[in-house]
Amino acid sequence: MIPLKLQLENFMSYGKGVSPLPFTDMRLACLSGDNGNGKSAILDAITWVLFGETRAPREDDVIRLGAASCRVMLDFQLGEAKYRIIKQRDRKGTSPVWTLQAWQDDDTLRNISDGRETKLHLERLLRLNYDMFLATAYLAQGRADIFARAKPAERKQIVADILDLSRYDDLEKRARDTQREARERRNSAESQLSQIDTELEEKDRIDTELEAAEARLVDAAAQLMQLQAARDAAHVLFEQCQGFADQAREWDEKLRELELDGAAALREAESLRRRIGAAQSILANRPALEKQEREAATLEQRIQSLQSQVEGATALYREREQLMETIQQRRTALDRELYRVTREVQDLSEEAKELERYDAERVTSDAEIAAYGDPEARRKEAEGERSLADEAFTELKARRNSAKSEQERLEKRLAALTGSDASQCEFCGQPLTPKARQDAVRETEAALEANGKQQSLLAAQGREAKRVAEEWKAVSERALADTRLVAQLINRNAHAQQEALRLRTRQAERPEREHHQAELTRELESGEFARHEQERVMVLAAQLEKIERFNEELRPLRQQWTTYRDLPNERAKLSQAEAILVDEPQKLSETEAKATRLAERAEKGRPKVEEMRQRAANLVALRQTLTDAEYALRRQSDESNQAHSRIGRLKAEQDRLKAREAERAKTEEQRVAAARDELLYAELTAAFGKKGVQALIIENALPEIQEETNRLLGRMTSGAMRVAFETHREARTKSASPIETLDIVIEDDLGTRPYEMYSGGEAFRINLALRVALSKMLARRAGAPLQTLILDEGFGTQDPRGREAIAEALEAISEEFALILVITHVEELKDRFPNRIEITKGPEGSRFSMG
Repeated sequence: MIPLKLQLENFMSYGKGVSPLPFTDMRLACLSGDNGNGKSAILDAITWVLFGETRAPREDDVIRLGAASCRVMLDFQLGEAKYRIIKQRDRKGTSPVWTLQAWQDDDTLRNISDGRETKLHLERLLRLNYDMFLATAYLAQGRADIFARAKPAERKQIVADILDLSRYDDLEKRARDTQREARERRNSAESQLSQIDTELEEKDRIDTELEAAEARLVDAAAQLMQLQAARDAAHVLFEQCQGFADQAREWDEKLRELELDGAAALREAESLRRRIGAAQSILANRPALEKQEREAATLEQRIQSLQSQVEGATALYREREQLMETIQQRRTALDRELYRVTREVQDLSEEAKELERYDAERVTSDAEIAAYGDPEARRKEAEGERSLADEAFTELKARRNSAKSEQERLEKRLAALTGSDASQCEFCGQPLTPKARQDAVRETEAALEANGKQQSLLAAQGREAKRVAEEWKAVSERALADTRLVAQLINRNAHAQQEALRLRTRQAERPEREHHQAELTRELESGEFARHEQERVMVLAAQLEKIERFNEELRPLRQQWTTYRDLPNERAKLSQAEAILVDEPQKLSETEAKATRLAERAEKGRPKVEEMRQRAANLVALRQTLTDAEYALRRQSDESNQAHSRIGRLKAEQDRLKAREAERAKTEEQRVAAARDELLYAELTAAFGKKGVQALIIENALPEIQEETNRLLGRMTSGAMRVAFETHREARTKSASPIETLDIVIEDDLGTRPYEMYSGGEAFRINLALRVALSKMLARRAGAPLQTLILDEGFGTQDPRGREAIAEALEAISEEFALILVITHVEELKDRFPNRIEITKGPEGSRFSMG
């Protein structure tokens, strides 16, 4: 992957309006600028747009302070194809954009993927993820010499990580887990075999018990047949006796029915005699009844005559009530209307006072709104000033942290200079004379003093920036509160104006309502309403007075008529009595004859009942005999069933033991297989371990790393330096086996020396060659060619000669890559690069320019 163009907007320290950063026509370039200006943010932008990850702990931290969203666009080349990737995010995370596009032959773009799919598509396209990119294309500060300075075991682990030998650790773990599982299976099988052998020891005992149980079952079957015969004989005798008892009960029931029917016939005959006597008494009162009927007919004629005179009174009373109700309804309607109009007049009087209050309120609100002026403009001005103060505070804080880091470095250097008499500098590896040491101590102390003054100045400036930000924050909050108060006043003023308009409209109706109130009061007080209805009521009163006199004569006659109310019932009773005397005497004779016949039949049946009772006298004894026989039969049957159950359980146990014998054979096979697996996976555990196939793979990979390192180192030193890897060294005693190791042997024109004895420039060449060789091998194994290299190394500790060596080394390997990008702030080193990207920072954020 070769970057072609990068464009940032509100990303980390970069603001809006940042020009695109072109990487075309660059093979070796440096990013330079003061600490905190935004050099590392360039790398963060590349990793964020490609992999969605940065150094920031939270994704929203990539958005510039005070901005709502950020956007990064990167054009890159992969092989012969060119692509564009765009990623955008806002603070709410509601509408993220992540789009991958491809350039077409006609210079147009075609969408390939959007959203979350873009990350997976890019990883497949680049054959890299974030961690792999950092491990291959990015040489982080302080990590270039980690391989050379590491111990042999640590070097092996680094190579193992690059070769992705962790999968063999996984295989070793899986083999060890499978071995443990096989051992557990073997132990389990042996435990099962022991348990099965214990159970099989019971087989002979169960066979003996089964033979004894079967013999007992034969004896129980013979006894059961004898008891069944005795029970059947008792049952026959019991059934015969039970039949006699049933016949006795049937005859007894028939006698009771005859006696009951005879008693009912006697009661019916007595009832008929009483009805005939009552009918004869009623017929004796016939003359008196006929006299009362003639008097009632005369009284009824007089009542009907008077009633015809007063029949119209009801309609007159109903009409008068309806008229009175109409008059009352009219009065009530006038009262309600008067009440409503009176309330409206009172409400209008109160609203007149409310109208005066709203007018006064509008005048007051207008004055208050004018007094507040334009608080929103004041708030926006305060927010702008506060944002500038916050940015200044953030920048001062970053500069102070950078100064603290520089102070720690200077203090370590001063401690090393004053606490050691070594003839070689621990930082740069150069020879150190006493005079040079004194000069270095004075220079470091002066730098520490200047650094302290700078930190004090930055701290004071930071406090001042923070104070200014807090003051503008307070101004903004006050302006916001004033804005809210003005909005409330405007709303209240509009409400008062609307209510005043409504009340003026209502006051225009007041004269009409007061006139209507006076008219209603006059009509009610004079009674001039419903005149026609009142006149009709007076006419009806005269008519009803005449009808009332007829009613006075009619009342005593109606009272007298009540004494003849029962005459129809008496006439009905007389008719019924005549009918009874015609039919009932014949029915009485028949009922008496029936009662005599029933009594004779009952008398004849009593000897038969007594005979059946005597023949069923032995029923109780036979029932007890049958019960005893059935009890003995049940006991014997239970014993037989128990014997059957015992035999079934013993046979089931026999079958179970046979199954256990078959299970034992299968378990023995499982034990043998588990033991074989345990031995096999023990061998695999050793094979996949550190001293097995992993050691072989590392030994096979080391020549490739060594060859690539020496090729790069030869280009950087014109063949003057070489490295070699030694994987074994002799033990201290001749009898012991060689010791496994991973030592680096470095050779130059002067011979073989330890890594620590080489100068800073020489060590940098060695480290760079080793690091690039390792990165290339890792990229090659991932299937992604290493075309871009980014170095973020601290070159400030190098002397001029060392910096010159660094520049020469980078120029020597520049042909190996399409782009090498170096991050530095060392002025002498910047000028050695053919392309220079200068990063500066101002109020609008970070900017870059081509040098």
